[in-house]
Parts: sequence; C-alpha cells; structure tokens
Amino acid sequence: MRKVFEDETGEALIAESGISPLAVSAGMPSTVSKNNRTVFSTPNIGGFDNIDAASPIEEAVHLPAYISRDVCLQLICDLRRYNLGGDGFIPAFYIGTGLGNAISLKGEIITGKNGVAAELGHIPMAGKNDPCGCGNRGCAELYASGRYLEKIRDAHFPDTDIKDIFIRHGEDPLIETFFTCAAMTIAAEITILDPEMVVLGGGVIMQKGFPREKLERAIKHFTRKPYPSANLEFVYSEESRQNGVTGAGIFGFQKTGRPPQ
Repeated sequence: MRKVFEDETGEALIAESGISPLAVSAGMPSTVSKNNRTVFSTPNIGGFDNIDAASPIEEAVHLPAYISRDVCLQLICDLRRYNLGGDGFIPAFYIGTGLGNAISLKGEIITGKNGVAAELGHIPMAGKNDPCGCGNRGCAELYASGRYLEKIRDAHFPDTDIKDIFIRHGEDPLIETFFTCAAMTIAAEITILDPEMVVLGGGVIMQKGFPREKLERAIKHFTRKPYPSANLEFVYSEESRQNGVTGAGIFGFQKTGRPPQ
C-alpha cells in the first residue's frame, strides 16, 4: 500500500492538483477499527486482514488519513442526498459482491464498541454450513449476494450474462432462494430496529430487470406484523460509482471538524 501511494499519488499529485487537502478519507469492504485506522477483516478480498491502512497513507502524503467501512460511507452519502435523519434508526442494505449493512441513529453512523457494528451479512443462517471468508460458516451473505448469484449462474445458466440473470431466470426456484435469504435477513434487522426508513442499494439491486417490488413484498412478508411491516418505507440509493467517494468526502470533513462543502 505504501508503494502505491508513493508511486501514483503522494505529495506530487497533491501539488499538481493545486488544492490544499485537509485529510485523506477512504473506504474498504472490511471491518475497520473504531479509530478508523486498522482493517480487521476483508472476507471477499485476500491480503487485507489485520493491517494498518492509515499510516502508509499518512507517511506518503503527510496528511491525516481516515479509513471506514465502504457501506458506512455509502450510507453517509445517502443520508445527505435524501436529507434523511430524523429521530430514529435508518438501516441501509447494499447487495453487491456481499451483503453490506450500515445503520444510522439520528443521522449518526452506529459503529459499536470495536467499530464493527452492523455486519448483518455475517450472521449465520440455520441449516447452512458453507465456509465464509470471515472465518465463520453459513453466513447470510453467502446466499444473499452477487457472489451467490454468480455461483448459481456458473452452475446452472453458464450462457447467461450475470447482468441478465433476473431478466432470463428471475422466476427460477434457485433465484427465489436468493430473494428468500435476502428478505429474511433484512427483515430480521428491521424487526429489531423498527426504523424510520430503509435504504436499499448495491450493484445487484441496481441491475436491469431486478424486481424491486418483489423484494419489498418479501421483506414485508418476513417482518413483524402488524408493525413495522405495515408502514415500511423504502428509499433506493442512486446508481453511481461516486456514492462511496462522496460519502468519504463528507466523512473526512466530519473527522476534521469542518462542515461538508
């Protein structure tokens, strides 16, 4: 990581840009320490476990560096974009390679004692025993994620582009399993929190042909009756690769005590 910043960015790039940055803020698909410096575990990418991710950046650019879970940064972006906050909980579920989850309370991201709160994708599911990259077995994201859809495609629909899997095979029982696992997992957290609003997003949900209403019905089906199921409200994250970058910028301003621009 140190070599990457020395070779491709570092002080030279900052000088060339003509700006005076306050800090570096970055997201990782990982569990991250509460002080935003150490990456604990990255189940879907090898080689990013138990590393100090902030110090090499700081040494290369001579600025404070803050590392966060990427889904927390996405939620920070969505909270600002849609003017969300209020007095209650707002959980966000981003289904991509894995099942990302972040939770805000009164506009603040919940991090927990160690910084690793809201790892919903790594709640074990009854009757499941497949090994997960986190070290546990049977984790929810093994059956409610883009990686699971790719596994189904490779085994049963090898001629289908993964981008077309809902259009061509959305009613197949194997895809129904994906919806059931995703909805049950999401509904469990909703039942616990009784949230003001639910944010849904991620690459899988943004795919063409993804049946959003079907997912919403399934979530409501598994959520506690009559409430919070009866008046659940859903907001969809905007499809953009800039969401995490925008969230990282806002997070960086928050950490430096400056108001976001």
